[in-house]
Amino acid sequence: MRTMDETMLMAYLDGELDEATCREVEARIANDHVLEAMVRDLREGDALVAAAFNHALFDAPKPAAVAGVATARGRWFSRPWSPVPVALAASLAVLVIGGAAGLAMLDTAVEREFDRRALAQAQDQSAISETRAAMLEKQLSGTEVSWSNPGSGNRGTMMPVQTWRTKSGQYCRDFEESNTIEGVTTVQYGVACRTADGEWKVRVRYYPD
Repeated sequence: MRTMDETMLMAYLDGELDEATCREVEARIANDHVLEAMVRDLREGDALVAAAFNHALFDAPKPAAVAGVATARGRWFSRPWSPVPVALAASLAVLVIGGAAGLAMLDTAVEREFDRRALAQAQDQSAISETRAAMLEKQLSGTEVSWSNPGSGNRGTMMPVQTWRTKSGQYCRDFEESNTIEGVTTVQYGVACRTADGEWKVRVRYYPD
């Protein structure tokens, strides 16, 4: 007579036993309330695990081989995992749901960081453009001006070097500029010219090594 332990019952539930052994197991279960209770617990544990994993972790289309195993056996796991399968299945369900919630929180945090950086970059560019335009329009050559963004901590300085006119009478100015963005300082030299409508356009930029 075979020993009716949890391994044998799991094999029975998984459909891994031959017909004669299945009949023997079923007869033993029918006459043994303890075995009947074990089978009931194992089935409940399978249902909890399958529900938790199918809904929280396996919503994406499964490879054909994996889907075939799930259909044929009606469960994702076929090995005994605990003397108290229902309790462990509940723990696994909490773990999977908690993992999904953690991923959602991570996605939200990443999105917030992208939004923060995009806003800071837009503010920096606005400050640089406005400061440069005011410098070129109003500042005497050799006079340094600065800009800063308290929200990002980024900052910079710029200074007109000399002013001259083209053959067509257009005013142009050489300038120096130094910007520190997220701890990295970039120095550039440029030439900007004033258009007929009073707007300064940068015509040349030079970044020294």
